[in-house]
Amino acid sequence: MRKRFKKSAFFLFVIGFIIFVISLYFGFREYRIITTGEEITGRVSQIITINSDDGTTYKPEIRYQFNNQSQLYTPSYSSSYNAYQVGEEVTLLVSNNGVTIKGFNGNLVGIAVGFVIGLVMWILGLHWFIKHRKNFDEAARLKRYGRRVQARFIKRESSNMKINNQQGAILYFQEEGGDAIFHTKPIYSEFSIKWLEEHPFDVYVDTRDSSKYFVDLEKHFGHPEIQ
Repeated sequence: MRKRFKKSAFFLFVIGFIIFVISLYFGFREYRIITTGEEITGRVSQIITINSDDGTTYKPEIRYQFNNQSQLYTPSYSSSYNAYQVGEEVTLLVSNNGVTIKGFNGNLVGIAVGFVIGLVMWILGLHWFIKHRKNFDEAARLKRYGRRVQARFIKRESSNMKINNQQGAILYFQEEGGDAIFHTKPIYSEFSIKWLEEHPFDVYVDTRDSSKYFVDLEKHFGHPEIQ
């Protein structure tokens, strides 16, 4: 479970970073065209229709003159709404860095959306990974240096946290031959009460601060079944 969690966080971080960098690249490219481009009036020569399973989208093919040569510009994006008519004049920004339609257009929308999604995924992935790593290091430290005690299951309570509409559970254990009570963080695996009652569990307690401990359920994963 920890490996899956760690891989998910890393995957989210990497994909978010890739989307962010790509959006940043195209955003900078668009910025250079806007700031260095020459305003040129083009004319829509035809409307390109694209049919797919998601429906029909449209984009214009625009003819314009640049450096005394006739050129064609077709946006990389298309829209479900046909905003242009054949023969309509369109103001372009043209430079050696590329061509774009003047004003707020689909390129800017796509770049902005990609930038925000990538940034959010990147930050969430990084936060998720660091948080997991911190928890993992704490558990590893307690298992290595903590005082190991055995405990028995005493009760199960539902938590207020849900993941994919699955209610989390908090398991409580009592030290064998002692009064200390330990509990897990919310977990989302199903355990039979009978199975929990039949098995002792190792708990690793910080020798300096007994409020810090780790209930080792990991070694039992894969064995419990719902009865």
